[in-house]
Amino acid sequence: MDEKAQHKELIDGVASQFKEVFNTSSQGMYIYLDDTHKVCNKKFSGMLEYKSPFEWANNENSFTDLF
Repeated sequence: MDEKAQHKELIDGVASQFKEVFNTSSQGMYIYLDDTHKVCNKKFSGMLEYKSPFEWANNENSFTDLF
């Protein structure tokens, strides 16, 4: 398995483990592995004026450019 596939598997697994916390938290939350592999909840993406967590996660700009 190459590094990119390994990172995707890792972030998908972590997102799955924290799904309930992400969905029920009133706080903005994110998990960041690298600029390509990251997840957040709806509160966090909304704080940054993204329409959805998916939109934020699929933006491959540098993490600091996302703020």
